[in-house]
Amino acid sequence: MSRKIISMLGVTALLTLFAVSAEGADLNLRLGSPAPPNSEQYNLAVKFAKNLEDLSTGTIHTEVIGGGVLGNPKQTLAQLRAGKLDFWFIPIEAPMFSKECKEFFVFFAPFLFRDQEHYRRFLDSDVFKEMITGAEQKVNIRYVGILVDRSPRSLSTAKRPITSPDDMKGLKMRIPGLPFIAEVWKAWGASPTPIKGSDSYQALQSGMVDGDDNGIVTLFGRGLMEVLKYHTPINYVHSGLCIYASGTTWKKLDNQQRAWAQKATVMVDQEQESYNQMMKRYYDKARAKGITVVEPDMAKFHAPVNEILVKYDGKFWPKGLYQRIHNIP
Repeated sequence: MSRKIISMLGVTALLTLFAVSAEGADLNLRLGSPAPPNSEQYNLAVKFAKNLEDLSTGTIHTEVIGGGVLGNPKQTLAQLRAGKLDFWFIPIEAPMFSKECKEFFVFFAPFLFRDQEHYRRFLDSDVFKEMITGAEQKVNIRYVGILVDRSPRSLSTAKRPITSPDDMKGLKMRIPGLPFIAEVWKAWGASPTPIKGSDSYQALQSGMVDGDDNGIVTLFGRGLMEVLKYHTPINYVHSGLCIYASGTTWKKLDNQQRAWAQKATVMVDQEQESYNQMMKRYYDKARAKGITVVEPDMAKFHAPVNEILVKYDGKFWPKGLYQRIHNIP
């Protein structure tokens, strides 16, 4: 056999060995989350990473980077869509932080969902599939799966109990920096003050604001129960926390690796206590800390909503989308 042929066979063997090695190589991935380290939400992201590592028999390692150190949601989404970040643990409505997916603002429309069960049915609906498929294509992300239900956004105050919008005149409410949310609270009579969630504690403690718009689980996660006295469960926004993958990363994974990632989310979701159990546990914790849970007059909170929806339907989300979602059985 000539030296030339032997040399070619050697190169072929090396290329084959390299291909096998690359195919079986370990993956080191990064997952970003705004959840503070060691919080319950952060630990869910850690569980996802552990499940994925176990399912892959140790070949996929995922570093969890919490505390929002990768930047605000817009900045983190930009990293995800550019392939600089592999996974993101974030509320499902997060694509709204891109200019291409403003339809996801509809998730903040008051009383879009009747309850958390209705929200879960929506996630299995054709409407959600249309929305998420569009987001995946436009923003270069991939919805992997829901990890856990969130506690619904409600109303907590430091100085006085609130039973209806009649009690909210002059109330300075800490809200996320989203224009539509401000309009909702104005309609209810409050003075909305956009402040980052990480600054909520100081704003409440200093008296810069009188109340906070958040779910009861998030209030505990941020330590806000130390500076709040009343909680009114108006439950006007239902949501869930999920894993998004970079579309760039998703394309690099083979079918088996993608299946492992999806199963890792399902495992976390199935390990959680039921939504009702979670809510009871947190309300018991709130009362034990001296928080007064106030019974709201829901009819008065619902009354201004129709005017808001008529005004913003077709502006913050495609016309008719709210009704399509709200009408899901």
